[in-house]
Amino acid sequence: MMNTIKRILAPPVFRGDEEKTRRASFLNEVIGINLLFGALITVVALLGSNVPTSSQIIAISLLVMLALAWRILHSGRIDFIAFALSILGFVFLTGANISLGTVRTPTAALYVIWILVVGVLFQLPGILMSTSASSLAVLGLILAENAGLLTQPNYSVGVTQWLNYTALFGMTAGMVYYGSRVTRSALARAENEIEQRRQTEIELRKLTRAVEQSPASIVITDLNGKIEYVNPRFSSVTGYSFDEAIGKNPRILKTDKTPLDTYRQLWDAVTAGQEWRGEFVNRKKDGSQYCELANISPITDLNGVVTHYLAVKEDITERKRMEEEIRQLAFHDTLTSLPNRRLLMDRLAQAMAAGTRSDSSGALMFMDLDNFKPINDRYGHAVGDLLLVEVARRLKACVRAVDTVSRIGGDEFVVLLGDLAPDRAVAAEQANKMAEKIRVALAEPYLLTVSNNSESVEHHCSSSIGVVLIEPQHKSVEGLLRWADAAMYIAKAGGRNRVTFMVERRAQQRP
Repeated sequence: MMNTIKRILAPPVFRGDEEKTRRASFLNEVIGINLLFGALITVVALLGSNVPTSSQIIAISLLVMLALAWRILHSGRIDFIAFALSILGFVFLTGANISLGTVRTPTAALYVIWILVVGVLFQLPGILMSTSASSLAVLGLILAENAGLLTQPNYSVGVTQWLNYTALFGMTAGMVYYGSRVTRSALARAENEIEQRRQTEIELRKLTRAVEQSPASIVITDLNGKIEYVNPRFSSVTGYSFDEAIGKNPRILKTDKTPLDTYRQLWDAVTAGQEWRGEFVNRKKDGSQYCELANISPITDLNGVVTHYLAVKEDITERKRMEEEIRQLAFHDTLTSLPNRRLLMDRLAQAMAAGTRSDSSGALMFMDLDNFKPINDRYGHAVGDLLLVEVARRLKACVRAVDTVSRIGGDEFVVLLGDLAPDRAVAAEQANKMAEKIRVALAEPYLLTVSNNSESVEHHCSSSIGVVLIEPQHKSVEGLLRWADAAMYIAKAGGRNRVTFMVERRAQQRP
């Protein structure tokens, strides 16, 4: 029963419109109090012995109109009820005073309640209008009473007057209760908003510190790429201060080392609302270059519209250097920086595959130094290393850019020749000429400077070279390398300082 009554008396709620819900709650309160007041007035009017018939009609009409207003209120017509209730209240109060034939408390004092209600509904304009209307209405009633235009009332005190006072007290108490409840609710909302704002400020300060102290460079630009924010890490990496960067375009960091396709892919992604990740080679303020890994993504507002671009970038220059060092160690000889056996085998496999797809030819030369061990025994491995470095330099000076010079261990070197003539005989001649050029270059005296005592050591060291053409019948990289190795051993057995060309498993030597 109580739940049903509470549900009937509860004000309508309009989700998403707090102001409308507040006005509906106030109007529901006012109509409820006036329904109770109207019921009391109706009882007084019907039971009072000296109450005019007009007062009875007004009281009953008031009750009916309040019930109708409550119904309309719950249908959602808030503004209509607010306006109609204000007019109805003024008409009823004035009519009640006229019907009573006098201007006396408590009936005239009800204008105060009416002013309060209209003021809450319509703020300052309502207060001014209701105060003016009440003042003029009371003035008119006083003048009418003094002129004898109103019917003289019965001033005897009885139940009627008591009920009038009770109604006035009840309405006043109801308005005070409503005002107190609204005030408490407003204070609670204010405290909640203050706490939410405080938490938001804490989160914003935390986020700001995270961005300011981030180990990554953070850049925010508008849709045209104009920089609106950079964090301190950006300044420490690039050398551009905050003031120098603001308003500029990130192109101030651009170099020609980053492919144009990278920038096209970047803009295609972010303009489509997607995140992009990639690497740049950029330039600092002092002109030095550095590598960075960037994550660039669009920033959207609450409606999903892109308003800015965010770039979070990491300086990976040192990582790239270490990766290059690792790659160098994995694929190059640490002493001479020449490709090692692993890289040689990979390039040899590529050369063999290319030979089957094109008309060009290639050759493999395997060489060993003839007089290397004595220099190690006499002067030590440090001087021997100097000799190997000089051999590597002479080999690279002899070959072309398309050729590969490799050290596969000790004093053994391999040269891979590419882009030789399609004709087998011509290719063999080209390879023999290159091998002879190398043999002569390596046979020149070596003048080596010992670093610890600055003494110069002159050493004579020739080489034995085995040459083999790369042909379709060669199925195995290892097999081809063994064939060139065998040709080298034939050259060494034939007296050293020779070139041996392996043709169809027959060796041809050249002194």
